[in-house]
Amino acid sequence: MVIKDLKQQLRKLALEKKLSKETLDLFTEMERPNFSKDLATSSTTWF
Repeated sequence: MVIKDLKQQLRKLALEKKLSKETLDLFTEMERPNFSKDLATSSTTWF
């Protein structure tokens, strides 16, 4: 829940171009899909 809220706030600041390069890099990394985690989670919902 905390990460979701953080991403939402960072997205808002990114759209306003109010993030430092370091924070933008962090936000970009957080938004990148994590296939090992995301696929494992989604595949369990199918069974």
